[in-house]
Amino acid sequence: MSDPTRSQAPFGDFPEANTLLLRYTTTLDDMVKLLSTVKAAIAFAGQVTDVVADSYEASDKRAALDVRSTS
Repeated sequence: MSDPTRSQAPFGDFPEANTLLLRYTTTLDDMVKLLSTVKAAIAFAGQVTDVVADSYEASDKRAALDVRSTS
């Protein structure tokens, strides 16, 4: 019979539970880092897209002004 005052491991009370918990928390930490990296990459891609769009817009405006001035 187990001692009710002792807290039970999240994955149960068996010898491998501590190893399982360690691997679970390590994997969770790795996933948090990975998702943070993905979030930063998506933000960077958004910034690049904005820069390219702004550049094309400015180029289009210059071309339109050139067409007007030569007409």
